[in-house]
Amino acid sequence: MSEMRDRPSDQPYRLDARQADVRHLPPALPLALIDRLATLLSDDERRRAAGFQAMALRQRFITMHGALRLLLSAYTECPADQLEFRLGVWGKPELVENPSNLRFSVTYAATGGAIAITRQASVGVDVEMTQWSDDWPALARRCFAPHELRGLESYLRAGDRTNAARMFARTWAGKEAVLKAIGLGLVDGLAGLETPEEGRGLMTMGAAPIELTEDLACRAEWCKEWWLEPLHCDSRSVGAIAVPGSDWKVVERVLDPRELVDLCDSRLAAC
Repeated sequence: MSEMRDRPSDQPYRLDARQADVRHLPPALPLALIDRLATLLSDDERRRAAGFQAMALRQRFITMHGALRLLLSAYTECPADQLEFRLGVWGKPELVENPSNLRFSVTYAATGGAIAITRQASVGVDVEMTQWSDDWPALARRCFAPHELRGLESYLRAGDRTNAARMFARTWAGKEAVLKAIGLGLVDGLAGLETPEEGRGLMTMGAAPIELTEDLACRAEWCKEWWLEPLHCDSRSVGAIAVPGSDWKVVERVLDPRELVDLCDSRLAAC
């Protein structure tokens, strides 16, 4: 079950069991706020941000990493600039000191970003634009399961490329969310990750399991237990969150500039 809240609850940074919090970020923030977020980043994050030639990409990196630090600070009550990250066993970022056992996932599209946070359970989130390059039908034929292709091709036969593109983006976001929850990038065998027909439900493995190496093959089995939930996005994008098992409550809320400023002003932040 997913719900979109217009305003914070009395305890906006408390995670109940089997609850996933998703915070949607706007596509752009005031420059003064981005400068404040930049002060929270580690030396390595600052170097990575400086590596982007395009100012928009640099600001996007600072926004997402700074906002992630502020949110995790609010959940853990640890100063945002003192949080340390490392790559987990499968290459997915995680907190070094993590007594609350928080897990997180970050995504960004031209319409804005999203940060998903859970406790103890892995999580993956993805947002995709509904406008893709012209090669998406060929990509779908290579990466989609039969039932996913049937729905897509029915729109194409009717000449409805708008809904076809939206269905493609929704399906792709679902697959990406599961892969990000596991810690995988794009791999062969995506047709074996079958998304639920309505975009919500349990992910199943088809006849083409994902296998990378003998050491990593166990991760393909995890996909049998991932629950997919669509996100509330604007008309230009679609999104999905993946969590293990079922009976999850997904709470979505917009993380606006005012809340970011309040978090920056709190005793937990140093910006």
